[in-house]
Amino acid sequence: QNTMISQTRTSTGARAGIKTTNFVFDCNYSTFNGNGTGTLFTTNFRTNITFKNCNINNYGTAFYINRENMTVYNNNMTNNYTTGEKDIYGVYITGTSADSATVYQNTMIFPTRTSTSASAGIKTTNAVKKVSVYQNNITGSKYGIIFQPLTNYSNITNNNLYNQGFYGIDLGGT
Repeated sequence: QNTMISQTRTSTGARAGIKTTNFVFDCNYSTFNGNGTGTLFTTNFRTNITFKNCNINNYGTAFYINRENMTVYNNNMTNNYTTGEKDIYGVYITGTSADSATVYQNTMIFPTRTSTSASAGIKTTNAVKKVSVYQNNITGSKYGIIFQPLTNYSNITNNNLYNQGFYGIDLGGT
């Protein structure tokens, strides 16, 4: 099943939950404007979902992935940070069932960070496996990429990380 949208969307930080499996969500370069908080896309424990060609502006987290076989491809995420949100991520991959995620050819630009935030372009939590992160451009987050302990059988390849507050890549888990 495929869905393509063709216009700019503005929301107040609401979540767009995907409630189907084997799904391609093609934003067709449409823009989603948030209010600086909340998560735009969450996978609601569904599998085999691809998100592509989305322009996402001003959310707390752009993609919250919590199931297997997810792809986040060719998206632009900008200003996904406000001082009101403590933890800010472009792509957040979590849960023991969140295996086989692929995040590639995305651009993530974060504005100035505060020392209390735990912003990262891409973050995995413990026990996530088979994550591929490649050819992404991440600018201005506190951490470029965080792989928590036990993120096994995964790879980080050919990413451009600019102006990170602490580490470009953190393999110890923050």
